[in-house]
Amino acid sequence: MQGSGANPGAMRSQDSLVGSDNYGSTGYSSNYDWFLTSDDSRFTSNKDDESCSELQQNPPSILSGNRLNLTGFNVNGSRPHCLQQPHPVSHSRGSILLLAKDKYGCQLLQEMLMKGLKTEDFSRIFLELIGHVNELAQDPFGNYLFQTLVEVCTEEQRTQIIRVITSSDFQFVHICLNFHGSRAAQKLLEHVTTQNQQTILILALIPGVVALTKDFNGHLVILQCLKHFSDQKTKQFVNHSKGVTKGYLISIIAQLALDLARDRYGNYVVQHLISLRIDTVAKTILRKLQGNFVSLSCNKYSSNVVQKLIESGEEYCRTQIILELLQDTNGPMLLVDPYGNYVIQSALMASKGRIRDAILRLIELNSLMMSINIFGKKILAQFDKAKYDK
Repeated sequence: MQGSGANPGAMRSQDSLVGSDNYGSTGYSSNYDWFLTSDDSRFTSNKDDESCSELQQNPPSILSGNRLNLTGFNVNGSRPHCLQQPHPVSHSRGSILLLAKDKYGCQLLQEMLMKGLKTEDFSRIFLELIGHVNELAQDPFGNYLFQTLVEVCTEEQRTQIIRVITSSDFQFVHICLNFHGSRAAQKLLEHVTTQNQQTILILALIPGVVALTKDFNGHLVILQCLKHFSDQKTKQFVNHSKGVTKGYLISIIAQLALDLARDRYGNYVVQHLISLRIDTVAKTILRKLQGNFVSLSCNKYSSNVVQKLIESGEEYCRTQIILELLQDTNGPMLLVDPYGNYVIQSALMASKGRIRDAILRLIELNSLMMSINIFGKKILAQFDKAKYDK
C-alpha cells in the first residue's frame, strides 16, 4: 500500500528509468507547473517567457515533496518550452497517459512512483491509467511505466491490471508477442502474488501457447511464467491437476514437445521442462519424441533437447534414447553429423555398462569414416580417452 514513504520500487537504480537521462542537465524550462493535490490538479502558469534563460541555467527539481513539478516539460515533445509555441494544458485529467507515452514524461512519472506518493495521489494516477494498460504495455516508453506500476501497486490494483489485459480473447497473447509488451508481461509475471492472478493469466496464455512458444518475444514470457509461478507443489499439480495451474500449463507444453523441440525458440521451453525433473513430464516428452530421436539429433534445435534428455533424464530415459539411436539404420550418420556428433558425445559420457560398450563398438566400426570428418574426429578424441579410462 502506498504511503508517504518510499515504495518498494524506490530501491531500484536510476538506470532502470527509461532513457536514463540526468534530469538536472536537460536544461528544460516551461511556463507550466503541474501539481497533484487533493483539489483538481491543473497546469498553471507561473513564469514569464523572460525567465526562460534563467530556468535553463538553474533547472528546478522534478519533485517537490510528493508533488510533480513539470517545469520544463511539454507533453507534445521533448524540446524545451521556450523553443516551442506554448501548449497550455488546463487540466491534469486526461494528460497522464500522454506523459506516460513520452520519453521524458515517462521518466518523471517513474521517478514519482519510485520515490513514493500519498495513497490518494497514487490512486489518481492509477485510475487514469488503468483503462489504458493494454496500450501502455506495448508502448516504446509507456511499457517502462507499466513495469514500475506493477512493482509498486497493491495486490488488489495488480489484480485489476491483470483483469483488464485479459478482458478480451487473445489480448494478453498479443501483448506477449509484442517486443515491448513481452518485457511488460515478464515484469508482471514476476510480481504475481495470488493463485487467482496466476489462474487468470494462464487461462489467457493457453489459447496462444504454440504461437508464444515459437516466437522470440513470446517464448520469453512462457519461460518467465514457468520460472516465476513459484509453486512448491508443482509435482503434485502436474500429477493431480484440477483446474488451471502451472502444472496444467506444463502438461500442455509437454504434449506439444515434438513440434516445439524443432523450433528455434520452442526448444528452450522444452529443455526447461526437462530440467524440472518431473517424472510424469519427462515420460510424456519421451513418449512424444519416441521414434524420432535420430532425425531430432540431426536438427540444430532439437538436438539440444535430445542432449538434455540424455544428460538430465533418469536412467530409463537415457537408455531408451540411446538404444533407439543404436538400433536405427541411420544411427551411424550421427557420428559425422554437425549436430548429431554432440548427441553421441553426450551419450558416451552419460552411459555405462553394456550401453556404453555398444556406443564404443559403433565408433570403432566406423572409425575410418570418422577419421576424415571434422565432426567424427571430435568423437574419436573422446573415444580414445574413453578406451583409456576403461
